[in-house]
Amino acid sequence: MFGTGTGSGSGLLESGRNRYLCPSGDGGVGSIREVTVISGLPASRRTERLELLDDEKHILSFRVVGGEHRLNNYLSVTSVNEFEKDGKVSTVVLESYIVDIPAWE
Repeated sequence: MFGTGTGSGSGLLESGRNRYLCPSGDGGVGSIREVTVISGLPASRRTERLELLDDEKHILSFRVVGGEHRLNNYLSVTSVNEFEKDGKVSTVVLESYIVDIPAWE
């Protein structure tokens, strides 16, 4: 299953801001997950499709394909990068995204 958090093995994952249910796919590219948004954002749920999963390069990409939200044409790419400086290892998580700007109401 793509996503982070903890679960009971039932396909339900929870993180601090969202709940995930993975109704179709094997966790690889093309898998679909339903996200219940509990962060207070102007959305209640969204459907995401896994676009890219590269374990070697530590890259994950998903596209929002449905739901009740304002994220029109949302595509996210997240990478995890490790670097060393002065003998100290650090990790940087970088998320880039593309989304259509909604019309003001």
